[in-house]
Amino acid sequence: MLGADGPDLVFVPGFVSHLDLAWEEPSLALFLRSLGTFSRVI
Repeated sequence: MLGADGPDLVFVPGFVSHLDLAWEEPSLALFLRSLGTFSRVI
């Protein structure tokens, strides 16, 4: 789902973040997947 055709969307997380661990948090992973349905998340 990430990388869908559409505009680029730059996701800027908070001050402290860890992208690998973000995917292990179900609600955050769902949020990121949702963003990927209409844009390419960078």
